[in-house]
Amino acid sequence: MAKLTFFLLPFAFFHLSSSDGPSLNVVSFGANGDGVTDSTQAFLSAWESACNMSIPAEIYVPMGNYLLNPVIFKGDCMGPHLTMTINGTLVGPTDYNLIAQAASWIEFHGVDGLSINGGLLDARGQYLWDCKANGGDCPFGGRSLSLGNSNNIVITNLTSINSQMFHVSINECQNVTLLGLTIWADGESPNTDGIHIENSIGLNILHSPIQTGDDCISAGPGTQNLWIEDVSCGPGHGISIGSLGAEEDEEGVLNVTAKNVSFNGTQNGLRIKTWARPSNAFVQDVHFEGGVMYNVSNPIIIDQNYCPSRNCAYDQSLSLGNSNNVVITNLTSINSQMFHVSINECQNVTLLGLTIWADGDSPNTDGIHIENSIGLNILHSPIQTGDDCISAGPGTQNLWIEDVSCGPGHGISIGSLGAEEDEEGVRNVTAKNVSFNGTENGLRIKTWARPSNAFVQDVHFEGSVMYNVSNPIIIDQNYCPSRNCAYDQGIHGTTVSAIAMRFNCSSENPCTGLLLEDVQLTGESQWPQSSCENAYGLAIGSVQPESCLQLLINP
Repeated sequence: MAKLTFFLLPFAFFHLSSSDGPSLNVVSFGANGDGVTDSTQAFLSAWESACNMSIPAEIYVPMGNYLLNPVIFKGDCMGPHLTMTINGTLVGPTDYNLIAQAASWIEFHGVDGLSINGGLLDARGQYLWDCKANGGDCPFGGRSLSLGNSNNIVITNLTSINSQMFHVSINECQNVTLLGLTIWADGESPNTDGIHIENSIGLNILHSPIQTGDDCISAGPGTQNLWIEDVSCGPGHGISIGSLGAEEDEEGVLNVTAKNVSFNGTQNGLRIKTWARPSNAFVQDVHFEGGVMYNVSNPIIIDQNYCPSRNCAYDQSLSLGNSNNVVITNLTSINSQMFHVSINECQNVTLLGLTIWADGDSPNTDGIHIENSIGLNILHSPIQTGDDCISAGPGTQNLWIEDVSCGPGHGISIGSLGAEEDEEGVRNVTAKNVSFNGTENGLRIKTWARPSNAFVQDVHFEGSVMYNVSNPIIIDQNYCPSRNCAYDQGIHGTTVSAIAMRFNCSSENPCTGLLLEDVQLTGESQWPQSSCENAYGLAIGSVQPESCLQLLINP
């Protein structure tokens, strides 16, 4: 009879795993789920055993609270894939200095092929927050979960709370998917970014609610091919690309898509931020689609003069000509503190299907403000604000506006221009099939009455409709060197002002080459008039009110 030999193993060491390989229970390696006993070495021993297996293996964390001090799980494993299944809670030490000194609490480094499923991470960062809030002598803090130099990582259904700083940090990684994460920190907690990424390629962040005191998601230098979908942010600072340009020789950010993201009570919505220093850094191929914002202070910011203490979008040193090919579709922005969308030093930007709203009496809440940018399309968008519907500032070129409705607010403005002597002008602007309802102005060009190189050239207004607009058409130089021409075609509607067309131009630099064609503007109770000062041009077809333009005769 054959002899049978049995090997008896501890009952808790191996058990049924969701993977094809064995499952290693951390309790069998000495972990204790009482929340007090240090289980760090037990977790490391379980990891080393799994890592030395040539087949897929699982590390299993059962129910309980497991105290972990800072730990690094190192890769270069023998098997093709490791899984860590967490049914319990991992808690950090109450002494915040331990994590702060290590810079990371739980780190995976040099790992290729890892899945982390479930679990809750509680870094107990509130002790450090309290120290900072009370002005104590506090360390900067550490990250809760760090992935470094690792590839092919999938993290699902993980919850992270109370991080000292970043909840999840990803650096020098490829092919990382974060699915169904829940991230929470107090809205006043400092530097508690939800997910921070640098120098990594191929990342997916999906179906995750993130509530923090800082950025919901931040994409730093070297981020490429980042896909964000069905994520909710708030409170916190929203989604940030950057900051970039802190160093002269620095990687840029390439190919970022944020789709169906909601922002609730965040400081910012979608932000690109760079330092005002010379740098090789760039931002390219960014797509924001289907975002919804509720009570967001600064819904969209492209800010090259990064200054955390102000709401700004100005460029000083870095060229946003490196920030190209931006498409924003179906985004809703409400209740902005100032400009809803600010674009500065950009090329090839398309805004499609935006919905913008602010109270009609809200100050400085321009819908879309543009400066120093080339190649912009604003299409199929209703805009209701307390200031300009769209404003095109110095350096705007090749701006196409079509099928936009404005009102209430101040209408569409070119300018103001000429605030500085050495200032760029505005060239090649077309507004087609725009409707104005109850706005203060319709189509306006405005300049300062001071010497300047600024100009307005090749402006086309076509197919506009106006309802109860106070000042339907205004070209107002008020003694400034603005010159060249504006072309108006096919404008009709009603005005509540006695003066429907006002051309207030400079005697030194008059408005020349004006062409009015098929203009029909009527008043509610009286026939409106036109007013011209130093304005020269022609009227073609039916023009009501009667044109006041003078024919310029060259001597």
